Parts: sequence; C-alpha cells; structure tokens
Amino acid sequence: MTSNQNYSKYKNYKPPFPFNKPFSTTLLSKLRRIVKFRTIRALNAKTIRRVIAVDDFKMTSYTNLSEGSVKNLYLLPGYLGNDNSSYMLSALMYFSKRGWNIHRLNPVDHGDTLMMNKKFFNALHHKIVGRALEILINKNDGDHYLMGFSFGGNFSLRIAMLNAGSKFKRVVAISPMIDHEKSLEGLSDFFNKYYIKKWVNTFRAKEAMWKDYDLRKFYKMTDIKEMMEEWLPFVLPEYDFVNLSEFFNMYKISADKMKKLKTKISIIMSEDDPVVPINSAQHLQNIDNLNFLQTKFGGHNSFTENFSFDDYSMKIAASELGEE
Repeated sequence: MTSNQNYSKYKNYKPPFPFNKPFSTTLLSKLRRIVKFRTIRALNAKTIRRVIAVDDFKMTSYTNLSEGSVKNLYLLPGYLGNDNSSYMLSALMYFSKRGWNIHRLNPVDHGDTLMMNKKFFNALHHKIVGRALEILINKNDGDHYLMGFSFGGNFSLRIAMLNAGSKFKRVVAISPMIDHEKSLEGLSDFFNKYYIKKWVNTFRAKEAMWKDYDLRKFYKMTDIKEMMEEWLPFVLPEYDFVNLSEFFNMYKISADKMKKLKTKISIIMSEDDPVVPINSAQHLQNIDNLNFLQTKFGGHNSFTENFSFDDYSMKIAASELGEE
C-alpha cells in the first residue's frame, strides 16, 4: 500500500479535453517537447554523453548533474524511443528542477545507438541493459533509482529481479508493458501501424549501413505477430520457439516472477491506456514490495494535466521516491 498524497490527488483526476481522451492525450503528449522547448534546450546543453559497451553491443547515456546532489535517477525509454522522447524529457525537467542527477540511457537501436550496432535489439536485452546501468552506477556516488516507460518499464521490472536490481532503492515503471501478447490482441489499427513503421525504419537503417542485410520481406507486412514469427529465427537463432506465446512468456511480468524482486517497486498505470490494457496488470495489485498506482485517466505515457503539458505521473513518481 502507499500513502502517496499526489496519487490521492490524481487517482481520479480528469484532465481538460482533449487530454481526457486516451488516444488524443497519448498522441498530443509528444507536443510537450515543443511547449517546453526552452527548458529542454537549456538542459540538453549541459548534458554529458557517454558510450557504454557491453559484450558486442554499444549503448549511450545522457547525464545531467545537479551540484552537490547524491540522488541519481536512471531513465529507460519505451520501444525504440530515446533520450529525447517526451516522457524522458518530462522526467528530466521535473527531477532536475528538484536537484537530482538524471541519467537517460539509450539501449541498442534506440536513438543514436541504431547505427552503432549491427545486431538488433530484442526483448531479452534486459540483462545487457542491467549491466550498462551497473557501469553507470559505479561512476556515480549516492543513492540510485530507476524509472522506465512502456517497454522500458517492462525492462525496469525485470532488471529489478536481477542482482543489479538490488543497487536501486526503488524502481518506478510508468505505463509498463506487462503482457505483450495481450496488448497486441487489443491494439488498434493505428498503433499497430505506428509500431510497425518504427520497426521497419530500423530495418531500413541497418540495410543502409550494412549491405549484407536484406530485410525487404518485412516492408509489406501489416501484422506485428506475422513480422515477429519471421524475425525471431533471424535475430534469436539460439532459441527454438515452438510458438510466439513461448517468446512472449519470456518477458511477461507474472506474479511468480515478481517474487524474485530485489528492491521496492512502484507501477503507475492508467485505466484508459490504449496500448497496455489495465486488465493485463490486475494480478500485480497485491504483491509484497510493490505499490500499484492506477489512475482513471492518463493514456499511454501521457498523464498530461493541463495546457501547459505538465505531467502528473512525475508528481506521483516523485512521491514514491520520497520527493514531496
């Protein structure tokens, strides 16, 4: 359970139209980068960029330090998002203003790492990302916290089950992907096309960089599951999946898996999320060391409070991190 005062305030909060509609608030949240442009530009001008190598993979981190701070927040983006995704910038702005050190990590194929790696990103990279986070942690003194969004939220929850998870005082997952298979079953045509386009763009970029790739068969596919069935033997040949469900179950967040948690967890989800159905997470509401915070509105990684594009998920998350 939680005594989070901001959660009590925003649990049933209804934003003004159009931010009280799941699709419109999710899409319009991308405008936060424009509305907050000056603040974002000033913060990005002070960012320290690092390249982090783990095995054959390269990732990048973007760090903003606050003088004298011992509070470190590490951020993971959603699927093929990056350090400049609107929700990542929302966290950067909110917590930097409150004196935190912010470390935004781009996993493989996210942001500027796309052209650094010939091999593709896949859903089983959470251990690689966990090791990258440990490298960052070893460079920074103080307390450490992890926050992930959407697919990055899924990664954050699985990292919390690894030994690396014990290094974080708390992990916060916002709109996390819980059950990818269930999410795809209810995904609208719009978001199906949206995610396919993002995925295909990575194929085109890899082909342009590495001429021995020929991925044209994917370009005309219109179903994500069909693409995944063709893609899995190519990107994960070491596995012999009987079906897609076997693959999905490897990164599904189940109640049994959550028994392996190495730290405290907070999950923030909206009832009207158009990408991650709230019923995919009902089994997580009564688990030790887990605060499940469900709001009535918010869409997917939006939680836009007003026409200033303030993000009330940050206020809820801040209270979970002891920052009232």
